[in-house]
Amino acid sequence: MVQETYVHLVDPILPKFLDIIPTGKNESYELDISWIMVILKRGFQNDAIAVRKRFVRYIIDIDDPDRLRTLASQFTIFFDSFLNVLDTASFYSVPGLGSFISPFGEALHLFIKRIVEAFNDEADKKFFLCELMKKLPKLGFYIPIIFIMHGLASVKDNCYCWGSEELSSIRNIIEFHKNFHKTSSRKIIRKYSLLSIIKYLKKENITFSELLNTLSIIFDGIDLNENSKEYQMTEKWINKFYTTEELKENLATALNEYLSLSSIDENIPLDIYEKESKALCSIMKFTLNKKEISNIIIQPLLYQLSKIYVNSYMEKGLPEKSMILLYNILKNNNNSDIINILNINDSIIQNIINYCFSNLTSFNNNILSNINYSKEMIIILTFFLCNNFDNGEQSKFTNPLHINTIESLLNEKINELKLIEDEIKNNEDQLNTQFIKINVLQLHKVIYQSAYINKIFTFDLISNDFIYELCKDVQIKKITSSYEARRLNWGNIIDYLCSSRWQCIEYMLKYSIEKSKKMEINISITPKDVFVYCTEELENATYRSAISIFEFLKDLVDMEWEKTSDLIEKCFENGYKIIEENVSNSKWFNPLISKYIDFVFQPGLLKLPELNEDNGPIKKIFSKIILLGNVKTGIVNYMSTKLFNYWTSNTVYFKKTLKQKVPLPNTLVNSKEHCQKFFMKQLVELLIYGPLREKEDQKLDAAIALKLKLENNEMNKKKETSENDNEKFNEIDEIDDIKETAEWNFSLKDYAVRVQHNIVLLKLQQSTIDNRNDELFAQKLLNYMINLYIENTKPHGEFYTQYINTPQHRKQIRLWESICLLLHFIDVYTAESFINKIIELISNDNCMLSTRFYMEIALMKILIKFPKFVDLILNQLESFNQKAHAISSYITIVMNIGKYLPGEVQFDFFSKLFLKLTPWISSNHFTIRLFAQWAFSQSYLTCSCLPQFSQYLKHSQWHTAINRFILNNNECKRFREKIFESSYYFSKFDINEDFSVDFLFRILPTISGIAENERISAHAFEKVMVNPYSLVPYRTEKNIKYHPSAYDVSYKPTESNDDDKNKREALTESTPIQKKIIPWEIMMQTDIDLSRETIIGEKKSRNSLIVIASLVSKAPNLGGLCRYNN
Repeated sequence: MVQETYVHLVDPILPKFLDIIPTGKNESYELDISWIMVILKRGFQNDAIAVRKRFVRYIIDIDDPDRLRTLASQFTIFFDSFLNVLDTASFYSVPGLGSFISPFGEALHLFIKRIVEAFNDEADKKFFLCELMKKLPKLGFYIPIIFIMHGLASVKDNCYCWGSEELSSIRNIIEFHKNFHKTSSRKIIRKYSLLSIIKYLKKENITFSELLNTLSIIFDGIDLNENSKEYQMTEKWINKFYTTEELKENLATALNEYLSLSSIDENIPLDIYEKESKALCSIMKFTLNKKEISNIIIQPLLYQLSKIYVNSYMEKGLPEKSMILLYNILKNNNNSDIINILNINDSIIQNIINYCFSNLTSFNNNILSNINYSKEMIIILTFFLCNNFDNGEQSKFTNPLHINTIESLLNEKINELKLIEDEIKNNEDQLNTQFIKINVLQLHKVIYQSAYINKIFTFDLISNDFIYELCKDVQIKKITSSYEARRLNWGNIIDYLCSSRWQCIEYMLKYSIEKSKKMEINISITPKDVFVYCTEELENATYRSAISIFEFLKDLVDMEWEKTSDLIEKCFENGYKIIEENVSNSKWFNPLISKYIDFVFQPGLLKLPELNEDNGPIKKIFSKIILLGNVKTGIVNYMSTKLFNYWTSNTVYFKKTLKQKVPLPNTLVNSKEHCQKFFMKQLVELLIYGPLREKEDQKLDAAIALKLKLENNEMNKKKETSENDNEKFNEIDEIDDIKETAEWNFSLKDYAVRVQHNIVLLKLQQSTIDNRNDELFAQKLLNYMINLYIENTKPHGEFYTQYINTPQHRKQIRLWESICLLLHFIDVYTAESFINKIIELISNDNCMLSTRFYMEIALMKILIKFPKFVDLILNQLESFNQKAHAISSYITIVMNIGKYLPGEVQFDFFSKLFLKLTPWISSNHFTIRLFAQWAFSQSYLTCSCLPQFSQYLKHSQWHTAINRFILNNNECKRFREKIFESSYYFSKFDINEDFSVDFLFRILPTISGIAENERISAHAFEKVMVNPYSLVPYRTEKNIKYHPSAYDVSYKPTESNDDDKNKREALTESTPIQKKIIPWEIMMQTDIDLSRETIIGEKKSRNSLIVIASLVSKAPNLGGLCRYNN
């Protein structure tokens, strides 16, 4: 049967298969294990993937320890057929877009955990753990590796059995597996590898160097700081794994091996030095705070460093080894005490600087053909002269070099470079000369960067001739006279030349401008001249050199010089052509586009009005990036962040003075004005941005990213509860807050674009005597968004269709969410116009329920603020030929605003309301009659609490009679309980207490049944900006009390409790089987008259369906089932 290709034929026999697996108790019905292996192998080799998945899923769901032990003891089939069948990508699919959990993967991780814990025999358990780890690198798909490693890391008890081969397998998976290229997968596999090493590694089975190499590879992808869980866990484990004496001995041995000379050192392979030094630093990070251990490390390192000076005799490669180790120690332990611990003085640093400088400009140094050597030396020089690491981080310790020493060194080196330039001309045809040309550029860059940072203004200003001589005219010859020269990658060398050239020009120009300001002198070359040259270079630039040019241009355009629209547009176009050419370049596209966006959307250009016109260069690039973002993820997010930071930075460009009270024409007052004057339409595009991305691989990436996030959150949560057991927080847990929202997908962050720019709206302030700009902009924006919606609801418009959760529907929701944030800017002069527009929209036939919710909210807020216009809504109830959906919306509005109207308006309002509601109570339309009854009873309840109405209602017999009938009639009561009292929107909603960002972006979409990946919680807003000082709060106390994680706010009837289960089952037999069901949610958004339907209310039950295989094998029967399931 396990060879059948239909799941429904295999499913019934699976429980019987479980019964025949031996448990070791010699039951009479048990088969010999060989028969079980035959069945397993045939099931694993089934031709149908669906059957194979179902069979394997049944196996991994087994939880009986005896049967698990039996299966695990069959090592041959487990490590052969079983692991092979697990390597099937389709098994791990994520079923729904909102869940982001792989059910099969989670079941696999629990299976591995159970099967390891099921072993009684310690030897078998150790063999199983070792063999499983050795086999994992052979799996082609990365997802099963992650879940199996998670299972190993989750086992309760430790079992020390792993050795060198297992560590080698871990290194192979992390370093060389082809599919671990996503950030989340790299992080999570390192996390589980570290946990597994702590559980299973046996000290006697490994060497210290193997442990160093493995830990360095694991730590390379983990954010390891002293407060992280991984750091504390590893530090505790290392101190337990090795005694202090063992650590001292092993570290001393490893350091001596590293600082010793071997035959391979003749070629100075810097990549090996880098790897070995990082391995040493992986342990040193946890031991440098111990004096007895740090002394073991410091003494031999200081001895080697003290031997470094120009023209000294020292074994080749040892200076480089020592310097790389010193640099990595300082980088990994970037704190204020590290220099004192290492006892590094200025003499050692000066010798290192001189050594690096000398080697980089030596015509006899054959190692220069390896550009990695030059890059490493430049990194070390940059660190000691500019206090910057290669990752951009600033050193937190004080540089031992005094400022006067740095100045003296820089002057000495700049003079040496002038002499070297003459030597270059005399040795033009040498191979080393080509690399010295590049190194000279890099050394100039370091010197001018240091002078710029340290404010040393003793060098000459840059000149046009100097730039042409030093940078523009520097060319290298491709020399192929030797075998070594022919093996070089000249493409990489030319790219390095290009990046060196632009880095050099950048810091020379920065230095010259800074000095010219300080000394009040002019420079002969202007930034505009350099910009024109950059534009020309972009026409022929490669994707690698373009990155350097974009990076340089970003700083160049931020300088003060005359920028014309034509000049900037030409540069933008040349740059974007390179972007288009490399869209499919997976390695270089992301750095290219990020540097390009940095260049285009930065303050130096955004503040210039002439560049931000409708047909200007910046808006053209904006439109292109929006289109590109529909295909490539993360691009629009990056651009959005640049604009958001600029608009909210509140950078002031103009301040009132006695001489100048108003800004000059065509200039901005502040950065916020850029959005308000030039980017309003683009702001709306960002407010509704968010293409649908539903690819299977993206769902799997989201599942892994979510898994990583939950792992970290669970740790933090446990820590918090253990430290604060007696404290109670009236806050929502972070995981509960983001669950069932767009934030639950940690691999796609399109929602963040909308969050950022809705915060821009929240930051708009009410008008003051001095400033009405925000209010005027908000009103202009409201008009634009309302008119945009109206235009698109016309036939053939984007919003004309009525399908839920489509891109068009989502844009409507996003537009109305933003509109609701600006309602408090509507004034008495514009209120009537807005009310009439919304009334007209509600009455449209194609107005969807979810959109109407927002329109109802908008009308409630406007009418409460301006009660003089309530008659506009009350008058709609007198139009007896209105569509049912429109009348239900008008009734909902008037039902919620009465208690918030001023006292002088309330009496007149309720008097009219009761009269206008009464005819609708007798309507033949079931839905309208239901709404009218509920509104009448709720309004009566509100009035009974008002002092001016209490006497009036006592003497009004018809009010009381109608209310008493609605409350006591069985039919009215049944439908009221079914629909209204079980619905948050109709029973608990309060327009003032509920109105918040969380309600608009999360609770209301939940009520409307909008997809989870469209909902945004207040937590997403809080992550971007804690408090925007807005009139609309992020969340209210009521939002927290009735949070969707704790209270069902969805627009559904509540499920009846278990006590009524027997009553429902008793009624099942008398209930007709085949029916056409119209859900309550559909009823509320259509004009269907349900008065003819027979509804049993709470007693109505769902009937179980038994499907027989022969039934579903025929097409007509399938059609009948589909009709039934409708």
